[in-house]
Amino acid sequence: MRTVFAFLAMAVAIVAHADPLVACRQLEISDPDAARTCYLDLLSNPSDAIRAEAAWALGNFQMANRAFRAAVEAAPGDAAARVRWGELFLSTYQVADAEALFGEALAIDPDNVAARLGLARVALGRFEARAKKIVEDVLAENPDNLRAKLLAARLALEVGDNEAAAKMLEAPLGSDDTRLQLEAMALGAALDHLRGSVPSPWEAEALDIHPGYGELFETVAHFYIITRRYREAITALERAVEVDPTLWTAHANLGINLLRVNRFDEARRALTRAHDGDPYNVEVVNTLRLLDSLDGWDALVGDDVILRMHPDESGALSGYVRHLVVDAVATVGERYGYVPDYPVVVELYPRHQDFAVRTSGLPGIGVLGVAFGDVVLMDSPAARSIEEGFDWASALWHEVAHVITLGATNNLVSRWFSEGVSVFEEWQTGPSRFHADETAQGAARYRAMPIGVVEAHREAEMLPVAVLD
Repeated sequence: MRTVFAFLAMAVAIVAHADPLVACRQLEISDPDAARTCYLDLLSNPSDAIRAEAAWALGNFQMANRAFRAAVEAAPGDAAARVRWGELFLSTYQVADAEALFGEALAIDPDNVAARLGLARVALGRFEARAKKIVEDVLAENPDNLRAKLLAARLALEVGDNEAAAKMLEAPLGSDDTRLQLEAMALGAALDHLRGSVPSPWEAEALDIHPGYGELFETVAHFYIITRRYREAITALERAVEVDPTLWTAHANLGINLLRVNRFDEARRALTRAHDGDPYNVEVVNTLRLLDSLDGWDALVGDDVILRMHPDESGALSGYVRHLVVDAVATVGERYGYVPDYPVVVELYPRHQDFAVRTSGLPGIGVLGVAFGDVVLMDSPAARSIEEGFDWASALWHEVAHVITLGATNNLVSRWFSEGVSVFEEWQTGPSRFHADETAQGAARYRAMPIGVVEAHREAEMLPVAVLD
C-alpha cells in the first residue's frame, strides 16, 4: 500500500505543473481530502472547461453544467468540450442530452473516438445492438484503444461471452492508467463471479490500490442483476456502500433490488439515503413516491401466497388469485420437480404506470408482468381490458411458471429457456381462453407463428441454441 501511495505522490508532483486536473484525479485515489481541496482551488481557474471538471468532481452538477456551456460557447469548434459535457449528462441520467452532445462533437470531428464511445455507452444503456458495432469499428481503426477494449469486455459479459471478455481485459488490466486499470479489475471481478469464483482475487488487488473503490462491487452487482440473481446482487451492493458510503448509485440499486426480494423496510431506507445524496435520480424519486402510495394497500399473508393489492380490488380478487397461484405452483412444480417451500409474493397494480415504476423505476415499459424469483408483479385486471389482449389469469400462470424455473435452478436458468417454458405452460396447463381445443379459428388467431419467424427460419437466420444466452 505504501509503495502504491508513494508512486501516486510522485505522479502528482510530476503532473502538477502540467495539468491540474490530472493532479487532482490522482489525489482522489491516494488522499480524497486533499483531492477535494485541489478541486476547490480549481474553481477559480480561468478555464471554463477546468472549472466545469472541478465542479463535477465536487458533485456540483449545476455549476459544472454552466461552466461546460460557457466552454462550448467560447470555443464552438471544440469537440472535446462537447464530449465531456455529454459525459456529465450521461452521469446525471440525461441520456438524450448526452447523445445530442456526442452527435454535435462528431459533426465537428467525425473521427472523435471519445464521442463514438460515448454513443456506444448510450446504446449499451438502452441494450441496443449498435453499441457492439460502434465499439468494433473503433477497435478496427484503433486496435490498442483501451477504453474501447473495456467497453468490448463489458458488452461480451452482457451476453455471456466470458472468453471474449477475458481476452479484451488483458491489455486494460496492465494499463499504467490507474483509473482505467481499476475499471478493468472491476470487470475482471464480475467475470470471476459469473464463473463461480468467489471472492475474486481482483477485489483485494483493486482495494489495495484504492480502498474506497465501491464501484468494483457495484459492477459485480450489475452482472448479477441482469442474470436475475438478486440476492447475490444485494450482497455485492451492501459491500459497495460499505466501501464507499457516498456511492449514491449503489444505494439506489440496493434499494431497488431489496424491493425485488420483498424487503420493503430496508429498501425504503436505502432509497431514502440515495435520494438524500443524489436528488436527481429519477428512478429513486419515482420509486419512493410509489412506496408512499402503497402504504394504504392490503397485505394478505398466507402460508403459500402473500398478496399485496389495492383495497378497492382485494375483496373481489384475493380469493381467486390465491387459488390460481396455489394451483399453478402445484401443477407446474410437479411437472418440473420443484415446489417452493416458501410463499410466493404477488403484487397487482390497477395502474400500469405504477407497475412499470415498481418494475424498473421508470414508466412506459411494455410488459404485463414480471417475476423476480419468488416475487411476481403484474397489472391487475383493471389496468387494461381483455379486448386489449390482456388474458390476465393466463399471464399470472405464465409468471408463476417463472417462479418454478427460477427457483429450481437457483435463478441460473437461461432467460430464453425460462421464457419458453412459461409460454409453453401458459398454453399447456394454464387457464388461457385460447387452448387448442377451442375453435380452429380462435386457436389459429392467437397461436399462429409470426410470419417474421417463418421467414427467419427459411433464410437460416435463427440463432442456434448453443449461442443463446
